[in-house]
Amino acid sequence: WIGSSPCFAEKAGIVYVWLEFGLFRKQWGLVAIHIDSGKILWKNLNVSSEMIHASPVINEKIGILACGSNDGIFRAFDMKTWKELWKFQTQAEIKHGAVFDENRKLVMFGSFDGKFYILKVWDGSEWASFEAWAGFYSSPVINSDNVIIGSLDKHIYAYDFTQKVMSWKIHTNGRIFSSPLIFENSCYIGSNDGMLYEIDVSTWNPLSL
Repeated sequence: WIGSSPCFAEKAGIVYVWLEFGLFRKQWGLVAIHIDSGKILWKNLNVSSEMIHASPVINEKIGILACGSNDGIFRAFDMKTWKELWKFQTQAEIKHGAVFDENRKLVMFGSFDGKFYILKVWDGSEWASFEAWAGFYSSPVINSDNVIIGSLDKHIYAYDFTQKVMSWKIHTNGRIFSSPLIFENSCYIGSNDGMLYEIDVSTWNPLSL
C-alpha cells in the first residue's frame, strides 16, 4: 500500500512515491514513474527497515530527492542516478515532509524525537537544530530567513536558521498536526484546539484566532 503523498519532478516528468508491502514482507521502497508512459524507471524496494509515512520532497535545481522514515533515518538521493547520497539518523520516527532552502542548500524537517533538524544538502551534516517539548507531525514552510512549523507540544515555532536563534513561538491549546501555509504577509496554521491561527510574518503578532 501507499502511506504517503507522492511528489512530482515537473521538468523530468517523473512521479516519486514510497511503497509499503505490508508488515509480513517488511519491504518499504521508493519508485520513480514516468508521468506520460506510466513506465517504472527505477525502484528500490529495500530503502527502509520500517514503514514510510513521510512524503518525499524534491528540488530539481539541486538535483536531490529526500525523505524521512519510521526508522528515524532521513535519506537523500541523486535524482539522476537514484543513488543514495547520504543518510542522517534521528532518535525517533519521521512522520511528515521536509522543505528545501535552495539558496543556502539546506533541507529541514522535524522528528518524533522532539528535534527539528536543518541539514546541508550535499553531505547531510547538521547545520542547526532546535528542540521542542514533543515531536513534530507537521511539515515546515520557509518565510525569508525563518522556518515555521507546528509541534505536538501545542506550539507554533519560527526559527531563524541563518542566525540559529528562535524568532518566536506561540502557544495554542491543542496539539498541532497540520502544516503552516504562507499567503501574502500571513502564516495560517490549524491546531487541535479547533482554531485556525493567522500570524503576521512581519511582526509575528497573531492577527485573528
